[in-house]
Amino acid sequence: MSTQISGRSAMTSSVRGRPWAKGVSGNPGGRPKIVADVRALARQLTANALNALAEIMEDEEAPAAARIAAAKELLDRGWGKAPAALLVAPIERPPEPAEVDELQLEMEASIEDAKRYILTGVSDLPPLGQDDADFSFT
Repeated sequence: MSTQISGRSAMTSSVRGRPWAKGVSGNPGGRPKIVADVRALARQLTANALNALAEIMEDEEAPAAARIAAAKELLDRGWGKAPAALLVAPIERPPEPAEVDELQLEMEASIEDAKRYILTGVSDLPPLGQDDADFSFT
């Protein structure tokens, strides 16, 4: 049964915005198989994609924006996206150069561990909850 509603054909005119009868799917075949095939092919190339991102991130001649984007993608894939908002207590003084150097080394070690974990599944870091007494998210 098809009726004309303001120039458009619909299966039923009883509910605006729902052209199918109750209990009838508008997509009875489900998601097209091609989507699953493309997903499977993309997953086969995951290691290659991660290696390419790691190469871009480590290429000192690559533009800074490309290196940052590659690092962000690697970290997002390995550790999940960062929270949208993070409360940080203001520092009372600027860090000393030695402190900056120490933080830089810690960050580089964390990035290396994240890359190793993404590529091999092996991490030098303890499981979450084991050694996070220094962190506070409140």
